[in-house]
Amino acid sequence: MENSPCCVVRSILERLESGKTPNGADYVFFGNFGKTAIELIHLKKNVTIRRHRHRHTASVFYVIYGSGEIGIGKRTVSYSAGNQFKVPRMVFHAIQPKEETLFIVMETPPIENPATGKVDMLYG
Repeated sequence: MENSPCCVVRSILERLESGKTPNGADYVFFGNFGKTAIELIHLKKNVTIRRHRHRHTASVFYVIYGSGEIGIGKRTVSYSAGNQFKVPRMVFHAIQPKEETLFIVMETPPIENPATGKVDMLYG
């Protein structure tokens, strides 16, 4: 199906400047809009985003498609298409997809400081 969400996302990933996170997830950075950055994060099945936190950045994730589990602080919850969740600054979080997953993520302030290039990522 050429118009399925997976095919549309693959097409976007091929055309836009994209890369890989340190965890091996594909991402497409759309840009900074004021004090917020917006990006797509694409996870293949079993590509885990390991436990980490951000000193300055809070994030909002919206699940476009896929399912899995996200740990936020001491809680682990299941996610599926249409869910959204917030990750406050300084709160550890990790993601384990059960199937291919696509998130749109809004980060305030951006994880990568546009002025210095420094990345606000603390593993633990």
